[in-house]
Amino acid sequence: MPIAPEDWRPQGVDDLEPGAWDALREAAHSVCVTAGAGAGKTEFLAQKAAYLLQTGLCPEPKRILAISFKRDAAQNLAARVRQRCPANQARRFHSTTFDAFTKHMLDHFRLAIPNTYRPPIDYSIAFPSRRDFELFLKRHGRPDVSSDRFEQAIARTSLPFEKTVEKLRTRELLRAYWDDQYAMPDGALVSFAMINRLVDYMLRSNPRIKRALRLTYPFVFLDEFQDTTYAQYSLVNTAFRGSRSIFTAVGDDKQRIMGWAGAMNNAFDEFVDGFNAVRHALLRNWRSHEALVGVQQVIARQIDPDVEEVEARGQLEVDADFSHLRQFRVIL
Repeated sequence: MPIAPEDWRPQGVDDLEPGAWDALREAAHSVCVTAGAGAGKTEFLAQKAAYLLQTGLCPEPKRILAISFKRDAAQNLAARVRQRCPANQARRFHSTTFDAFTKHMLDHFRLAIPNTYRPPIDYSIAFPSRRDFELFLKRHGRPDVSSDRFEQAIARTSLPFEKTVEKLRTRELLRAYWDDQYAMPDGALVSFAMINRLVDYMLRSNPRIKRALRLTYPFVFLDEFQDTTYAQYSLVNTAFRGSRSIFTAVGDDKQRIMGWAGAMNNAFDEFVDGFNAVRHALLRNWRSHEALVGVQQVIARQIDPDVEEVEARGQLEVDADFSHLRQFRVIL
């Protein structure tokens, strides 16, 4: 029997901080949860999964989809949910990465992709380097094109190019790259950036697949949201924007480290605007003593002068002084 939401209690921990309770109980609107290092982001998502599954807000056979940027984060979250939920509930929690999710979609619904862009069934995953792009551009008479910008164009440009790209030379170059990858001597090579675009095209071309995805996952978690790329966010929009699916996006807006790989500059603001999400913040640090939190707070204020105060909950495990800040004046 489902537990009444007002009677549900955290699983495996004594309690949650007020901000976590507010974000957890919000099941009618999408939420954006910012949390710094040591705030317990994985634990929060596991508790929210337990809350949704055990109260029946996510009823059987519906599932929760959790998408992380890195594989170890997805695996850790899945393991934490298994610790907090009975097996029959935990198996309805699908934790994966963006790349694994899109590859799963491509392999299951490949035939739904229009024929002009459909990859062969025996394709292999490619991990192209900058040198690979430079050689392609040189081979096609376009050494003037930046390899970095061309790589970004592959990742961000929607299919089919014939309808989405106005400039003829750009359209022809992108199409040539796609054709070259499919015609490799040892078999078709498809990068994860290409898979992302293929799945996006598939969902736009097949409303029934999109509807099935939305019916399967009424709740979607986005972990490490600060590192979400423009292409990944575009796919999320294609798959779920305008649906009844409720999102929980969690991350630290001061730890964006994947800008070089196309991470969004203002992911949290775009998410709040695009999904009409409610903002929450986790303000306890379970990992660090107050001395370390004080150092972290000084640095955080340099990034965001309006940053909220964090409450230290970590225990001091050394006797001597162990942290301090030094400020230097740089003379050029």
